[in-house]
Amino acid sequence: MEKTTKTKFIKHWLDSEDRKTHRGGVCFAPPPKVAPHNQFNLFTGFDIDRITDYDDVIDKMTQAELEDKLSFILQHLTYLSGEDKTSECYDFNLKYFAHLLKYPAILPRVALVWTSVAGVGKNQWLNFIELIMGKQYYYSSANSKELLGDFNDAIRGKLLLNLNEFKKSTDFMEAIKELVTETTISTREKHKNPIRVENCSRTVITTNSRPQILEFKARRFQVNRCSPYPASDEMRYEKLYGKQLHENITDIFIQKCFLYYCRNYVQITKSYNFETNRVITDEYLMLRSRNIPIVLRFLRHWYASFPA
Repeated sequence: MEKTTKTKFIKHWLDSEDRKTHRGGVCFAPPPKVAPHNQFNLFTGFDIDRITDYDDVIDKMTQAELEDKLSFILQHLTYLSGEDKTSECYDFNLKYFAHLLKYPAILPRVALVWTSVAGVGKNQWLNFIELIMGKQYYYSSANSKELLGDFNDAIRGKLLLNLNEFKKSTDFMEAIKELVTETTISTREKHKNPIRVENCSRTVITTNSRPQILEFKARRFQVNRCSPYPASDEMRYEKLYGKQLHENITDIFIQKCFLYYCRNYVQITKSYNFETNRVITDEYLMLRSRNIPIVLRFLRHWYASFPA
């Protein structure tokens, strides 16, 4: 019978020079943050970066060649950017997602608000970004309490959050402000004490109705009324546009092309000021006007009643 030897595992592990020590607990430190040497980093990289297929081809492509391959997906982002100041909104939206893919740890301190008729592909775009990053970094819910309520542990370790079909913010305005602007936020699991965690989450609000979200002096929202074109012809959408959109979103080559394009050709710095570069759209002004204080409404009406 073969003799077996026993190893004192704990002593062997503690004495090993190759062991990874995480005595400081865990953290969430995407680039450009660096995890402390004694903490385990919950950020493990983007899923698409682990796939090496097409790398040799994409590395040799020019900007024009990449834009040609990405023509459909970039056109879809153009539709999501609306029909009011379209080029400025498209530039903002493209930079917003490029900044996420280049500097995931840096908050833009601005949330996107996309309103539209049903079926234009708002969530499909976010699913495209999810496939590039990895599902572990994205969370979408039509239940606002999951992200903004008392038990909001779902937001931990996320880079992109989608408040889907969001309509009214009366009960959640302060929570939204904190989520959009604070580098650390309080989260809580049910039956546990709250803890503060690193906040690296971009927030995108998507809805098919006009949400009551903007205070009169709101400065943290980029609002677009998306173009209805993709949903304007149901038959065309089902047979052509929707099919092609799905094929582009799930195509690994397109995903890798978009990531490479954002990292290498979209001109965006780590410290880019999204707040001062917001595009003031008609939709933004309309949503904000809903929350003009009643006294100011009266004074405006009173002033307008005087003859010129």
